[in-house]
Amino acid sequence: MPLRQPGGGRMSRIAAISVAALLLCLPAGIFSSDTTSSGTPVDDGILGCTPGYDPEILSLVDVPADQGGYLSLTFKGVVYDAPGSPKPICEYRIYRWTDAETDYSTVPDDSGIDLPDAAAGGGAADMLGCVKNWYQVAIIPGEYQDTYTVTVETLQDLTPCRGIAGWSKFMVRAIQCEFKSYWDSQPDSAQSIDNLPPAPPRNFWGREYRPDVLKLIWDPNTEPDLWHYRIYRGTTPDFVPDPAHPWAWATVPWTYDDEWYPGAELYYKIAAVDIHCNISDYTLLIPGDVVATELQESSVSLRDGAIEVLWRLSAIDDGAAFSVLRTVDGAPLTPMDPAGLAGEGLSWRYLDGDCRPGTVYRYRVDVCSGGTTRTLFETEPVGIPAAALTLAQNRPNPFNPSTLIEYTLPAASPVVLEIYDGAGRRIARIEDGMRPAGAHTVQWDGTNDTGTPVCSGVYFYRLSTGKQTLTRKMILLR
Repeated sequence: MPLRQPGGGRMSRIAAISVAALLLCLPAGIFSSDTTSSGTPVDDGILGCTPGYDPEILSLVDVPADQGGYLSLTFKGVVYDAPGSPKPICEYRIYRWTDAETDYSTVPDDSGIDLPDAAAGGGAADMLGCVKNWYQVAIIPGEYQDTYTVTVETLQDLTPCRGIAGWSKFMVRAIQCEFKSYWDSQPDSAQSIDNLPPAPPRNFWGREYRPDVLKLIWDPNTEPDLWHYRIYRGTTPDFVPDPAHPWAWATVPWTYDDEWYPGAELYYKIAAVDIHCNISDYTLLIPGDVVATELQESSVSLRDGAIEVLWRLSAIDDGAAFSVLRTVDGAPLTPMDPAGLAGEGLSWRYLDGDCRPGTVYRYRVDVCSGGTTRTLFETEPVGIPAAALTLAQNRPNPFNPSTLIEYTLPAASPVVLEIYDGAGRRIARIEDGMRPAGAHTVQWDGTNDTGTPVCSGVYFYRLSTGKQTLTRKMILLR
C-alpha cells in the first residue's frame, strides 16, 4: 500500500525512503522556523526531517462593490515554497466543494457536516488532479511568497429575502510536482454578496390610456440580474414608500392604474429590484408628468394582402412626427420604412405591404414632439392567412429543351420535386431539401438523373411536401 505523508501527500514505500534519505533530510538550521505554536520543532515522521506546514486559509471574504458571485481568498504558503527548498512547490490549486445531491454551499462550517477529506480518502481519481466532491477553480504558480490572494467564483450569493444562505466552501492544495506530493489546507467557507443595486428607472411618465385609466411607462433597466419593478402611490410628493408593500409591481416597463381619474392629485414612485433583492433609488412621477390623450381612435386591418393601420387625433402639436414599429411573430420591435406613412391634419395611416402569409404582426405608433418621443398606441395582433400549397403549370409548355416549374409553400417545409414519364417511371429528381415559405422556381433541362436527354413525350412533375402532393402534366417536343 502507498505511504501517506503528514498533510496528505502520498508516495510509494521505495520513493518515500529514497526521497527521505536523499532529499528531505536537511542540514541543521535549514527551515528551522518549522515549529509548533509553542516553539517546538515539528517532526515529519520521516527519518526525523523537518516538514513544510500545510497551506492555511487566512481569510475568505466577499469581493466588495460587485454584483456577487466572487470571494477573495488569501492563504499562507508552505515553508517548502522558498528558494533552495529540496521540495519546491510548483503550484497551488484552489478547490470548491460541490455535491450533485446535497448542496453543501448553503451549510456553514459549524453545521456539523462531516466533509470528506480531499487528501485522505476523499476519492482522488488522480493524486494531482480532481478529487471527489471538490471542483478545481484556480491554479496559482508557486512564487516564493509568504501569502497569496486569488478571486474565486462562488456557487450562489447570500440572498436572505429569498431564503438562500449562499455558503461556498474552499480548500487549498500545495503541489510538489517533481515527487508528486501535496499538502491540503483545512476548508473554509464564506458568502458572496451582490453589493450593487440597480439604477433607478428613467423617463418615468404617465399617459391617459382611457378617461379613467392611467398607463405608467418607463425605460426598461438593462442590468442582467434585474428581477422586477416596485411601484408606490401616494397623495404628496414627499410620501415615504414601504419597500415591502408596493402599490403594484411589474416585470415589464409599464403598468396601469384603473383608480386614476383626470385631475387626480396622485404621485408615484418606482424602484428597480434585482434577484438579490437590492432596491434602487426611487424615481418620482408628479401629476404634471401625466399626458392627456390625443388619440381619438385607431384600427388595424387587412387590405389586399397588406396591413393598414389608421389613427385619428383630437389635436396635434406643430412639428410633431410619427414613427411606426413592427413585431413579427413576437420578435422584438423594429422600425418601419417611413415611406408607408401618409396623412395630414388629424387623420393618419400606415400601409405595410411587406407581409408574409401565415405570419402574425403587431404595430406600435410613436409620436415625437418637443424633443420627446412617446408611445401613442399599440395595435392588437393581426395575422395574414396562410397561403395554400400551389404548383403552377410549367412554362413554356410544350417546351424544348428546358422549362420552368414554379411552386409556393405556405410555410417552411421539406420539398421533393420529381419528374415521371408517361409509364409512371421516375426519371429525375430536380428538387430535394428544406425550403422556406414563399414562391420558388426550378428549371428542368429535359434530362434524367444521369444527365441523358430524354425523348419527346408527355411527362408529369410531382411536388411532395410531406403532408401534401401535387402533380401536373407537361409536354416535351424535341
